[in-house]
Amino acid sequence: MLRFDASLEIRPTTNAARECLFNWLQNEIVGADCLDLFAGSGAIGFEALSRGASSVVFVDSSRDVIRYLRKTAESLNSSQHAIFHRSALRFLKKADRKFDVVFLDPPYFQNLVISSLELLESKEHLNHGALVYVETERNFEFQPLHKTWEQLRHYKAGRRAYFLIRLRNSWTRSQWQNVICCEGGRIK
Repeated sequence: MLRFDASLEIRPTTNAARECLFNWLQNEIVGADCLDLFAGSGAIGFEALSRGASSVVFVDSSRDVIRYLRKTAESLNSSQHAIFHRSALRFLKKADRKFDVVFLDPPYFQNLVISSLELLESKEHLNHGALVYVETERNFEFQPLHKTWEQLRHYKAGRRAYFLIRLRNSWTRSQWQNVICCEGGRIK
């Protein structure tokens, strides 16, 4: 169980929301390369590792949060992670990695969701079929994103809204794995 330092200005995802998220991702998380933007407590990223993700990249702009993430990773004997101390948008502009699952939980009311999604797409950080989990303020409107992004799941509770989205016309990893293989014109 992770312990959160009360002096850090973080808003950990609730246990109920994490349970819901990983139910949504149950067929996608094993073997996935994940990105935990605006990592904060890192609870989602560390849980992804515990559920079989291949790797998680944690990104946060707070020096105190970075120290906390490193200490937590050490206490969990985690070696399948990388931790970056920089703003999420700067990371997205400079990084050259692709991910299968992205956890996007920025500070509320700062319009960082749209900017982050635009960079994920334009800088090609998403593997084909990648899923993006977005946690944001309850009144966030997904509708302006509907031309580019497909909303797969959503949930609202209290002052928060949760979305699972992907780029339109993009299959998930498990969908690709389940494609019927044809060889010599015959279905196998």
